[in-house]
Amino acid sequence: MADLIGYEAFDMQGKKLGGITGFSDNTAQLLVEISGGLLVPFIKPVLVKIDEAQKKVILDWSED
Repeated sequence: MADLIGYEAFDMQGKKLGGITGFSDNTAQLLVEISGGLLVPFIKPVLVKIDEAQKKVILDWSED
């Protein structure tokens, strides 16, 4: 997971959520920390794609 720090996170519509700054575990699941204080579950229904070539992660997530 540490190799994803620095990647950019985007939602399904292509909106940039921020940069990945770290990971934390809340005992129920792993969370990805995104710049600006956003915490998103790092689980299969939310994690859509990791694009290593472009250093970005696509998440099924909305800030609304």
